[in-house]
Amino acid sequence: MDTIQCPHCKAEGIPHLQHRQTVWLLLGHMKTRHICRLCGQIMYVTGGGLNIIGYAACFLIFYVTWQIFHLGVPDWWGWKIVDPMINLLFLAFVGYKIYRLTVNRRT
Repeated sequence: MDTIQCPHCKAEGIPHLQHRQTVWLLLGHMKTRHICRLCGQIMYVTGGGLNIIGYAACFLIFYVTWQIFHLGVPDWWGWKIVDPMINLLFLAFVGYKIYRLTVNRRT
């Protein structure tokens, strides 16, 4: 097994693993804490994040909120800039999520 240097106490060793499920059981992946056996500090955390059901739930909440806001704003207020801004925010959100899914990261 490979030993890892603790960033807190600078000791070399094999970390103790502590598995934690997210609060929303169906929406996210399990996180694993890698804990130093000597000092007890968290060396790093792997896993976590949303799964496909979590992304679908976020999209659904965002879409329903957008529909309520989009249909609830009358045109006579002169808020015609709101629709392109919401579309831009939506595309930025989708692009960010695609970027986060494709980037290989340790934490």
